[in-house]
Amino acid sequence: MGATGGSSTAGEPPDSRAEYRFPLLALATTTGVAGLLDALALTRYGVFVANQSGNLMHLGMGLAGHDPLWPASAASIGAFGFGAGIAFRVRRVCGPEHRPDPAVVQCCLALTALILWAVVDVTLDRGVPDPGRRAVLAAAGAFFMGCLGGLFVRTAGFATTITYQSGTVIKTGQRIVSWITGSGESRRKAAQGAMLGLLGLVGYVSGGFVGALASSRPIVTFALAVAALVVLMLTLRSARRPPRE
Repeated sequence: MGATGGSSTAGEPPDSRAEYRFPLLALATTTGVAGLLDALALTRYGVFVANQSGNLMHLGMGLAGHDPLWPASAASIGAFGFGAGIAFRVRRVCGPEHRPDPAVVQCCLALTALILWAVVDVTLDRGVPDPGRRAVLAAAGAFFMGCLGGLFVRTAGFATTITYQSGTVIKTGQRIVSWITGSGESRRKAAQGAMLGLLGLVGYVSGGFVGALASSRPIVTFALAVAALVVLMLTLRSARRPPRE
């Protein structure tokens, strides 16, 4: 689905406007969930489940003997990649003409992965987990984040990331400069991209704020995330689209 919100051409990532009735709400919701649960994982497990740039740094430091939590970071990296791979495979296998639509299947996949992570957390998170439990907890969270990351690829024609906020900061800065220095249609497009980037960043920061406040009550955090994903599913266009003849 391209920038116009229509059907995607071969090899082109989907545009959220064709899948969600309120794409900006969906973008804010997904980045908020990512920040919420990354804060939970960082405060309770000591590693990231969304920010894999941070985990790669922890892994390198651990291999140098300066970070004892590196096995959990390694588990997070692997599980995140696996979850993202499954999410994007769903996109390829379930074409736009299939029922249910890829977005429906992906939302259900992410919700299932989140509930699985909550169960693992309730079972294994007992204060300060040992290295083995910490790695399992990080992997469960990162698998969910990888699945979640596949929900948004493009928003209003712009490449969009839910978990990789370093990339969002770079692109937002580029678009702000383009807006300041540009003119005409290119300036309007740059302003639109900058606003989308800022929305994603505010969503992530807001999620991190709430996640830090609720870190002592992980069940509340997971309940908030489940509720957010349910709201996201309710905004899917395909959920209200009449079946084809």
